[in-house]
Amino acid sequence: MLRLIRGIPMKLLSKKQVSEKVGFSPTQIMRLVVDEEFPLPVRNSVLAKKIPLNAKLLWSEDEVEDWISNLLASKRIDVSLLASFQEELSTGPLQ
Repeated sequence: MLRLIRGIPMKLLSKKQVSEKVGFSPTQIMRLVVDEEFPLPVRNSVLAKKIPLNAKLLWSEDEVEDWISNLLASKRIDVSLLASFQEELSTGPLQ
């Protein structure tokens, strides 16, 4: 769903689309939202009367992609640590 926010095109994702994109269940995503570890959703007021409460939430695709990038960046291993680990493996266990 493409929306204009202050004149800027923004794609909004449903909970199912977010779940597929990040590889977490909808329940896990909502736990992260409650723990303030995931982007906050927005309500789609147009659909609010037709869809149950738990289905009315949408996320900015840009915010979700930024969250994924930040998560990956925080999990990256420093190359110098990797080289040090390889050296330890080649010389055997420390005594």
